[in-house]
Amino acid sequence: GPVDSEGQPHGRGAMHWGEVGAARASWHCGMYRKGEMHGEGVFRTPDGDTFTGEFSEGKPVAAGRLQERIGGGEATVDYTVAYDGLKSFHQGASPMTKDRTGRKKVEDRLMRVAGMLSGPREGNVKDFNYDHCASVSGPLVWARPPFADCPLFNEKECRGKIVLVARGAVEFCRKYTIVKEAGAAGMIVVGDDATKEKYEAPCPCVHLGPFAAPDLPARMREVTGVEIPSVYCLKRFETNLHEGAMAFIHFDAVSPPGWKGGAIFVQDGGAPGGGDAGRTKTNG
Repeated sequence: GPVDSEGQPHGRGAMHWGEVGAARASWHCGMYRKGEMHGEGVFRTPDGDTFTGEFSEGKPVAAGRLQERIGGGEATVDYTVAYDGLKSFHQGASPMTKDRTGRKKVEDRLMRVAGMLSGPREGNVKDFNYDHCASVSGPLVWARPPFADCPLFNEKECRGKIVLVARGAVEFCRKYTIVKEAGAAGMIVVGDDATKEKYEAPCPCVHLGPFAAPDLPARMREVTGVEIPSVYCLKRFETNLHEGAMAFIHFDAVSPPGWKGGAIFVQDGGAPGGGDAGRTKTNG
């Protein structure tokens, strides 16, 4: 990420402690100020727990969301937590309050999404398609870093799963290439404007063809075709997309002109013994 005049992280970025991909590595993705985590961000502990919330001078502060991993597996339990900002996670920060998130109603776990278009950067409408929009199911996992603007820290964890990606920072084609390289079964791009209530034109598009990415291997600098289901989801649905929960994405048989409508159904995460947890299925 960007740095200040003294070479310290300053702005949106990511930091990793330990070997990338190691089971007990920790990392942070979010805002920095003068080299410290400061502002909104996501922190993963060596135990695999994930905190999403605010930081001040490197320490978690105020309310946020904590996902605790159960028994070393993929299942998680969600909590609403609050920190006093006195210690960093590396110093053993623990929440002042910790309340388990309640079970959501079925209607709250069904979210409308829009398929992402695929087509050339300079092309006619007839050159764009939704051929990749096939039904897919599997566990949800957030890309690390969330913008998927560089090869993923958690590539092994993403393999065979539906990967959540934050909108912004880089083009959709770069996000797609990085997520596909990680072996994902599908990609959900989460919007960046919490005030939007409905999907608006133009439709998000993964452009085909080469793109400027001198930092990536040659094989990742071009999108020859969109091969995994890729959808766009409104920011307001983000709190329902629980990491570790099983999700099913399907698409409408008939959609409005120029759109490919669909929906995500998210099963409750956190309960061990979920039957299909860990298995991914795609239907053409």
